[in-house]
Parts: sequence; C-alpha cells; structure tokens
Amino acid sequence: MGKYWMICAALTALCLAGCNEEKRVSTWDYGESSKEIFKSQIANPEAGKSDAPVTGLDGKVAARAVKDYQEGGTLSLVRSPDFFEDGLPYLDQIDTLTLPDAATKVAAFVSGKIDMYEEPTKEQVPEIKASRPDAKLYSSGGLNWYHFRFQCEKPPFTDVRVRKALFLALDYKDIGDGTWGDGWGYTGAVVPANPDALSEDQLKQLPGLNESTKDKDRQTAKQLMTAAGYPDGEISFPILISSTLTTAAQYENATRAQDQLKKLWPKMNVTLQPPPDSAAFARLQATNDFTMISYTNTAFPDPALELGAQWHSPAGLLGSRNYGHFKNADADAMIEKALTTLDFDARKQVIQDFEKRWFDEWMPLIPIATGADRYFTGPHFGGFDKLLGTWWVINFRLYTLQERFWRA
Repeated sequence: MGKYWMICAALTALCLAGCNEEKRVSTWDYGESSKEIFKSQIANPEAGKSDAPVTGLDGKVAARAVKDYQEGGTLSLVRSPDFFEDGLPYLDQIDTLTLPDAATKVAAFVSGKIDMYEEPTKEQVPEIKASRPDAKLYSSGGLNWYHFRFQCEKPPFTDVRVRKALFLALDYKDIGDGTWGDGWGYTGAVVPANPDALSEDQLKQLPGLNESTKDKDRQTAKQLMTAAGYPDGEISFPILISSTLTTAAQYENATRAQDQLKKLWPKMNVTLQPPPDSAAFARLQATNDFTMISYTNTAFPDPALELGAQWHSPAGLLGSRNYGHFKNADADAMIEKALTTLDFDARKQVIQDFEKRWFDEWMPLIPIATGADRYFTGPHFGGFDKLLGTWWVINFRLYTLQERFWRA
C-alpha cells in the first residue's frame, strides 16, 4: 500500500508542478499492486454520490478523470474540466504504463517514453545521467524503512538471544552502502525523522549500529548464539523476500545479510525465498507463514501509531502490522501510554524508552535502513523540488493535495 501512495503523490507532484509545454501529456510506469488498485476502483463507478468529494478513482465523479484503461497496458487520466481552483491541475493528461522490468523502465525513460522514473538503483543513476543528460535527478531521505522481520512464534526465533545475535552480527553500513550507495539512513523501532523518536545520531551509538564497535558486537553475537544452544551458529532458516526482482533493495539486503552471516557462522544455513509474485508474498505475510521476511514499510505519520500497528499484540485496530506475532505485556502498556499521552515531552520520553527496550530486550525485527528516495524527471518539469523531502508523501496524505488531480 505504501507503494501506491508513493505513486499517487508522485503523479500529483507532476500535476502541480510547472510545465513548459502546453497540452503536455505525462507518462508514468506503475507496478502490479497499483494496477490492481486502479482496476478495482475503476470497476466500482457507482460508489459515491455525484456531489461527494472523492479521493482516488472511486465514484461517478472521479470516474470522469479516467479517459481510458487497458488491463496490463495504459491508464489515462485527464484534467478535470470543472476543477474548483482556476489554473489547476497543470497537466492535461497522465498516462500510466505497465512495464515488465527495470531494464524496460530505464529504456523507456531514456528514450522519453515516460517522464518520471522513481527509485533508480545506485548502478542505474550514472547510466541514466549518461544516456539522458538533460534529465533532472531529485534525492531526499526516505520514509520507507527496510527490515528483516522475525516470526517470533517459530524456532529458533522464539529465543530473543538468537534474534539479538543476528542483529548484532550484521554490518549495516556495508548493507546500506552496497544497496543504495548514499542517501540511506539508520532506523529503529520508528524512523528517526520523527522528532520524538531516537535520533539517527543516537541510533548510531547503539550496539549493533555503532560502526566503531562492530568487532566487539560480533563477539557478543557469538556468545549469545552459544548461550542459546548453537555454539557454531548451526541454525537453518529461509528469508522470504517481498520482491522477485534481484535489483530490489529487499533482495539485495537479504543477499548481503546471507553472505555476512555465512562468514561469521559457516555452519549457518540461510536461504533466500523469493515469492512467485507479489500476491503470493502478501498471502504468506498476512497468514504469518514465514520464518523471516525481508520487506519494507512506509512510516506512519505519527510514531505512537507506528508502534501500535507494528509492536502491540494483535487486538482490534492495534497490531495490524505485527506479522511476526511479537507479544510483550510491557510493550503493550508502553504503546497504550504513548497513544494516550498528549504532552509532547512526556510522550517523547515514553517512545524513546520503548525504543531502548526494543533494542535491549525484545528485538522482534532487524531494522536495516531507511532507503534513499530518488526520482528522475524529464527536463520540462519544474516545481518538484518544492514538494520533495523526507515527509512529502505523508504531507500528501495529511493535506490531501493529491485530490487536486484525482477529484473531478
């Protein structure tokens, strides 16, 4: 779902950005999950009243923005003829294209077939710059936090010593630099972009994340693994990867972790388990049918909500993303306190105390990094730099700026 919001926000940024050409038609590629979302919404034109403000493509009113849809091909959205704000949106039409793989997307952007290319890998950046020197590259810190989530109800990850040993063993700078090159950041139980969370500087001083103590941390990891009954690290587990693309960050992170763990514990058997497709991964994650997963989530706009979704025992609306079935009464109590504390400083203390115990005592997940957000656009677009930033996607959610295009 985070990917869908990214696409909505990016498309809207183009709609609101300045454009040097009249009657400009913008093209954009979108993936399988977004295609399914668009498909289901277009198939429901009766939802919503004719005078209702509708976000997305739901409803008769918003359906007027859909010029054409071809399954597996193109979704064409046109400018609203009666938008309530004069002069907006700027673009007359957006065509979103289904492209099969990264190489095809790069070729489409370089040739000018599409006008924006998101999330280029560190290898693709110089390639695109050389092939299309007039393209604009925008970068910022991201809110997508990459991780390895333990299934806490499956051995050997029922033992926190094993979970913490694996966390301490990994070199996160090596993984981050290898996957993104630059622009990535350290993260904890919540992303450090939240002002009431542990800052990145604080995170970098913690065992496991502190680059200067990695040798010592790995010795501690071996001691923990021995205490758990695995003196040679002789455990076996698969990493279920959320993407089938070997160039995806989730895949690269898992590959680098597999290599690091094998060097530290030669008898450890870590296998990579890519799913046949995104739907299969979603089913396995939702049914908790995994031992460890390599995935990414987009941060909630509030850290207490993030804690409630990720780490509270499943109960009603809480624990909706607690796919690893982590359960701890103290954690639940601290989360509930954070959700009901209104004073900023008091809530900040609760959240940071939670994070410290999360690292020291619980370790239900290995936080890898916040990824770098990168976007290439064609030279004719302006104004994207006024929108881009760490929280720009969340701002679209909170202030509904995306409705400037999606609403009719």
